Formats: sequence, C-alpha cells, structure tokens
Amino acid sequence: MPAVGGYVVEYFSSSSQPWKAEIRCYASTTVPLGPQVATIRFYDTTPPASGLVGGIPAVNYALSRFADVIAILRDENHVVVDHVFYTSAGQSVDAWGVSGGIAPAGEMQP
Repeated sequence: MPAVGGYVVEYFSSSSQPWKAEIRCYASTTVPLGPQVATIRFYDTTPPASGLVGGIPAVNYALSRFADVIAILRDENHVVVDHVFYTSAGQSVDAWGVSGGIAPAGEMQP
C-alpha cells in the first residue's frame, strides 16, 4: 500500500483530459517531490474505473466527493491510496480507495 506523505492539488478550468481536478500524491514532502505514489482524479461525469496507470494507483471519484477525500488527506496522520480487499461483517470488499488508517477511538476533533 503506497503511503502518502504529501500531495499537490490541481483544479482545471480547461484541460485536454476529462477530469476536473487531480490530487497527485507523493511519498514525502521534500523538494524535489518524488516518487509519486498515487493519483486521485475527480470527474463531473461518471468516473471511469480506478486502477493502475503506469504502475501508479489512479483512483477516480465524482467531483462531488472532493471535500470528503481532501478531508482525509488533510486530517489523517497515515493515508494510503491503493486497492483494498477485506471482509467485514461477512461481506467481502474489493475496491480502490483512499483510506485514513486506524485511529484510536475518541481522537477525532469536531
């Protein structure tokens, strides 16, 4: 699972690509940035399936989910962007996503 150390947010007013915003995730915040560990893209139409692009996770969301995703990047200490598979309450989950890791109960600030 690629851990995210830093990120760059881009909002596009016009672009040669169909996404409207992109968050490029890096292993650290040192300059020059690198290596890139994931890309999170936001579409104002139905997003395409997520997957690996050039060996890097490209996770796609509707533009309406931008605030939810950026809150995880901004507020969590350990963030990963990757393919996840787990079983919970007897159901299997197989998805690409952005997750904030495990946090002790009661630490979320209002």
